[in-house]
Amino acid sequence: MARNAGAKLAKGEYILLTDIDHILMPPLIDACLACTDTNMRFQRQAAVLDEQGNFTQDPDVLVSYGLPKERIDQKGTKLPDHGNSFLIKRDFFLACGGSRYRGEYPQRDEVTYKRVLRHAIASGEATIAKEEPMIYMFPNGRFCGSRDFNPFNLFHNLPRDRNGN
Repeated sequence: MARNAGAKLAKGEYILLTDIDHILMPPLIDACLACTDTNMRFQRQAAVLDEQGNFTQDPDVLVSYGLPKERIDQKGTKLPDHGNSFLIKRDFFLACGGSRYRGEYPQRDEVTYKRVLRHAIASGEATIAKEEPMIYMFPNGRFCGSRDFNPFNLFHNLPRDRNGN
């Protein structure tokens, strides 16, 4: 609901949607500013901004934030893409109905717009950027063993570790 309200208030041609635990670096912002497509998705990796504001992907620091060393050893800092983080033309997002709230805690709330986007791309009415710039995420949640894992209390206190989530 907040995303829809923000999208309606936005004045720009595009809206950039992300989560509170994501870190946006200059290359991602530059790619968004240069985008001329309807939609742009992002690749995702684990990273941290330390107490001094320094960006790091140092394995020891990531482990201190809860990312299991075994995961780092197997997959490095790579994380699966995140369906709630993307760049999209504002008018297209609103025409699709924006985000849809689906129960107690909004999960998979972009299902409707993504279905419409797939059809619009297939018909040539929309385009998706070939470039997928990198967005970074603080280690937390399921990557650290529990959807409620919130190291150093940096984010929200919404309980998320339940069925259907």
